[in-house]
Amino acid sequence: MLFPKSAPWLGIAILFAAFFLFSASAIHRAFTGVSAVTDPLYYQHGLKYYESVAEKRMAATLGWVATAELAGRQLSITLRDGTGAALEGGTARLELATAQGAMELALEAHPQGAYEAALPADLSGEVHLTFSFARDESRISRNFLVHLGE
Repeated sequence: MLFPKSAPWLGIAILFAAFFLFSASAIHRAFTGVSAVTDPLYYQHGLKYYESVAEKRMAATLGWVATAELAGRQLSITLRDGTGAALEGGTARLELATAQGAMELALEAHPQGAYEAALPADLSGEVHLTFSFARDESRISRNFLVHLGE
């Protein structure tokens, strides 16, 4: 027999102690043994990733191409479709990423699918820009890294 008849409470106490010990161990491991989520918006990023992949596929099937040129602090972006014709009639945005956060720059639309923006004079070094153009349900988004002299 595992436990003597004279002390049944001792066997029950050992079982309860073992149960609480393993429960406490499991709780401790659950709170300390798992890495923390590094990005609290990871689910939204996953959804956005799917949307952007679908949009890029649609734009790729249309053959849209964005070409950027930088002259001083004047950025010019030209949009063409697969046949080389200018892309017009949509919504264009230019976003600038800085240490202080994202900032949208004003774009000036020109004929023949050209869009221009003046970069702020106080920027220097490497600057990350995101250009996006949407027309109907199609969208193209391009990231640019430009280096601005002092």
